[in-house]
Amino acid sequence: MQNRNSNRIKALWIFFLAFALCMPVLAADGTAKMSPALQALLDSGATGSEDVIVTFKARPGKSDNDAITRNGGELKRSYKALPMRAARMPVQALNGLSRNPNVEYITLDGPIAALGLPGRLTANLPNDASINYSVVSSGIGVAVLDSGVGNPVDIWPSPTQFDFVGQADSPAYGLFDTYGHGTHIAGIIAGDGYDSNGAYRGIAPYSDILSLRVLNSNGQGVVSDVIAALDWLLINGSSYDIKVVNMSLGKPIEDSAANDPLVQAVESVWDAGFTVDAEPQRFTQRYAENHFSQTFCLAYCYRATDQVGSNSQCPCC
Repeated sequence: MQNRNSNRIKALWIFFLAFALCMPVLAADGTAKMSPALQALLDSGATGSEDVIVTFKARPGKSDNDAITRNGGELKRSYKALPMRAARMPVQALNGLSRNPNVEYITLDGPIAALGLPGRLTANLPNDASINYSVVSSGIGVAVLDSGVGNPVDIWPSPTQFDFVGQADSPAYGLFDTYGHGTHIAGIIAGDGYDSNGAYRGIAPYSDILSLRVLNSNGQGVVSDVIAALDWLLINGSSYDIKVVNMSLGKPIEDSAANDPLVQAVESVWDAGFTVDAEPQRFTQRYAENHFSQTFCLAYCYRATDQVGSNSQCPCC
């Protein structure tokens, strides 16, 4: 009888241990450490690996990198200024990784893409008679996170460009745009209208364009590459006299603004003194029907709330 009871107790312990291992790990405030999409993959019993972004509470070190590899993962990107890592992880190892006490949140490294409208409509340029038409912005640095920038005669001085697409360690230098969207955006910002006799002049002619290429030849990319460009800006932006950061791209919403690593990276850039233009209203108007990105809208609303005390005027709230 005693052996039977002992076996029952052992069986109950095994059951509760297995149940605990399957439960989502919670952060200190009781919220799940994993995005709903990742949790759904776990709950479905999915196998294989996924690209993820891990946000840490404190700057991650060797032990945090080791925790990724120890759980069967591959470290894809490290960041210098932001407390994040990009990794490829086995789905069934995510609970083990989330038990690292320094892990704040884990989410998918999702796709991101450029969204375009006709140039004149997007730019909303002043007409020739406007006093603002003759304004120039020589010496003002503008970072453009997009598909790159070519070397059209309308953009002077010639842009500087670093390529972050799939560059795990350091960005590559070179001036090119195989998709065209980034050159289009740079022209709207800084074009002097030389090639069109002033017909297609930009908003801030002669501003210094720093192109940070994060989208490929199809106008698509991943969040971790965009975060890498923002991380680079936090360290190097002042050396290029950057005042404005333009991001004409978007992604589907998976997390709240407080947990989304891209929103948090944008917030860090803004807090460092850069003005970030993420064009949230254009995303909302064109893509709301397809439930496309309002991710940057969340960042925009957070900042609007900080500055004016209300987000009632937020274009996507």
